Amino acid sequence: MRIFLIILLPIIVLLMMLYSFFDPKPIEKINNLTSVPIVLSNPTVPDISLDTLSTPTSIALLCDPKSSSMISRILRISGVPFFFADNLNSLSAKIAYLDAGSFLPNWFTPERVTMLENFVDKGGRLIIVGVNHDIASKLSPILQSRSLNTGHMHKKFTLLPDKWNRYLDDPNEQNYTLSTMDDKAPYSTAITTYSKDTILARYEDGNVAAIRYKYKKGDITLIGISSYDLRLRNLVGRDYNANQHYCDDFEPLSDYLSLLIKGMYESTFPIGVTLHTAPYGYQSTLLITHDVDYRYSMEEGMKKFAESEIREHTPSTFFIQTKYLTDDKDVAFFTPKTARIFPWLQKNGFEIGSHTVMHTRNFNKLPIGTCKEFYPEYKPISFTDTEDQNNPTLCGELKVSKELLNGIKGGNIVSFRSGELLYHKDLPHVMERLGYTQGSNFSAEDVLSYFPYRYPYDKYTLDKESNIFEFPLSYEDEMSPPLIFRVNKAVSLFDKIYNNGAVFVLLIHPDCTWWKLKNFDLSFEEKFLHALPNDVWRTTMSKAGNFWHFRDTLNWHYQQLNNHLIITIKSHSDFKGITFTLNTNYHVRSITSGVHVQNQKIIGDLHNGENQWEFDIVP
Repeated sequence: MRIFLIILLPIIVLLMMLYSFFDPKPIEKINNLTSVPIVLSNPTVPDISLDTLSTPTSIALLCDPKSSSMISRILRISGVPFFFADNLNSLSAKIAYLDAGSFLPNWFTPERVTMLENFVDKGGRLIIVGVNHDIASKLSPILQSRSLNTGHMHKKFTLLPDKWNRYLDDPNEQNYTLSTMDDKAPYSTAITTYSKDTILARYEDGNVAAIRYKYKKGDITLIGISSYDLRLRNLVGRDYNANQHYCDDFEPLSDYLSLLIKGMYESTFPIGVTLHTAPYGYQSTLLITHDVDYRYSMEEGMKKFAESEIREHTPSTFFIQTKYLTDDKDVAFFTPKTARIFPWLQKNGFEIGSHTVMHTRNFNKLPIGTCKEFYPEYKPISFTDTEDQNNPTLCGELKVSKELLNGIKGGNIVSFRSGELLYHKDLPHVMERLGYTQGSNFSAEDVLSYFPYRYPYDKYTLDKESNIFEFPLSYEDEMSPPLIFRVNKAVSLFDKIYNNGAVFVLLIHPDCTWWKLKNFDLSFEEKFLHALPNDVWRTTMSKAGNFWHFRDTLNWHYQQLNNHLIITIKSHSDFKGITFTLNTNYHVRSITSGVHVQNQKIIGDLHNGENQWEFDIVP
C-alpha cells in the first residue's frame, strides 16, 4: 500500500500541472454582481490635536513646522505628553526634543543657542537628534569642543547599556543596520567625547554615534543620525536596503527613537503616566488577516478559518480579491454564489476588506485613473506576470472592488491591502478619496516598524501625513518552511512585539491546499493562539484603525499635587477603554467613578469634552 501511494502521488501532481497548463482559461464576465456606488470625497488634512499644555511633565518639541506631523509621530507612539515649542525661555518643561536635522543651519542663531543653554542650566534634559558638522560651530557653546564629523561612512550602530534603554532589551533592538548597499549609506555623524561622557551608541568602526553628558545643572544627549534616516524615509520603503529580511523577523530600526524617548521619559518622571498603545488594558494588539486571492480560498478556506476563529474568540479581517474575470492567474471566483458567506462573516464579528480586482504585480506602476471607473465596464486582466490588459488603474482597483464588496456585504469597506504588498505613490490620496481609513501594504521589515503610522502624502518630501493608517505585516505564510513548522518562531516574534505594546499583524492565505501543506495552517493558527498571553487585544483592522485614529486626537496632560494624581483629557467623542500606563511600579487608587487600575494600567471611558480622572497615590 505504501509503495502504491509513493508511485501514485507524483502522478497526481503531474496531471494537475498538465491540466493547469492546457486549461484554455477563457475571458468571461460574471453577471448579476451587485455594485453599490460610493460617494467620492476630496482628500482632507486630518484634524489632529497634537499639542498638550506646557506643563512640567510635557516634552517640548522643537522641529521645522513643515515636518511637524511626521516628527511628532515619534512622540505620539511613545505616548508621552508633548507640545510644540519655538522658545524654551519661559517654559517649565524638564525635557526638550530638538530635531536638528529638520532645520537649516541658519535656524541656530546665537539667541537660540543661548536659549538651549539656559534650558539645560535650569536642570533640563535636552536631546538633539541629527547633529552634524554644519551646525557644529553654531552649537559650540554647548558642545564644549566636542567635534562632529559627518559623512556617508557608517552602515551600522550598536547601543550600549543605559538606564533609558529599558524597552531596547532585545539584541535586535541594540544592533541596527542603516544600509546593506555597497556604495550608499545615510548621513551619519561621529562625535568626539570627553572622559566623563556616557557613550550611548557606537558605529561599526568604533566611532561614537550617540552620547549623553552633564552640562551645568542638566544634561544633553546628542544623536548623530537624523530622524529622517532613523525613521521617516523607512516608512515608505526608501531606506538604504536596511532591512535584511522581507518578513517574519525582528528589525525595529524605525521604532528606536520612540522607545528611547519613552524610556527616558519614564526615568525622568517615575510618578507619572503615558498614553498606552492598546485599549481596555491590553498590553498589545493582534490582527489576523487573510488574503483571499485564489479559487480554493473563496470556495472553502474562508469558512474553515472563520469557524476556527469563532471557537478561539479571535475575529479576523478577510481581504477579498473581487476577481470577476478569468485571466492567466486564475478563474473568475468572485461570484454571487461564493460571496454568500460575507453577511455571515459580518454577523459573527469579522471584517471584509478590499484586495483589489486583479491582483496585478504592476500595481505600483498603474496610472492613477479617474475614480469614475465602474463595474462591469471596468475589465482589467492579467495577461502575464509583467503585462496587464484593458487599462487597469489605481482608482479602478480600489473603487470597483469596494463597490462590489459593499454591494454583496451590505456594509462599508474601509481597509485595503494591495496584491504583493506593492505601494503606489498616489495610494494615500486615492484611499482618502474613496473612503478608506487604513491599509496593510508593507511588511514590518520593509518599513522597520511594528507600530501603525499615517502614510505621508508625498513619499519624497515626507512633510505631511495623510489620514490613512498603515498596519505593517509582521508574519506571513508564504515563506519557507510551511507555517506548521514555524509555530515557535511566530510566538518568539510575537513576544518581542508584545513587550513593546506594538501590533502583530499575521497573514494566512486560507486556501487549505494539501500540496503546499496549507491544510495544516489551521493547526498552526490554533497552536499559535493558544501560546499567547491573555492580555492581547484580538481584533479586526477597522477596529484597530478606529482606536489609532481616536488616540491621535486626544489632548491630555497630568499633574501631581502632593499625594494626588490628576489626568485631564480633552476628547472629540465618546470612547470606551482608553488606557494609560503608570511609568513605574508605584500604586494609585482611583477616586473617579468608572475608572479603574489594573496591572499598572489605568482604564476608563471618555465622554465628549473634558474629562478629569483623579487618583490617590498609595504609599
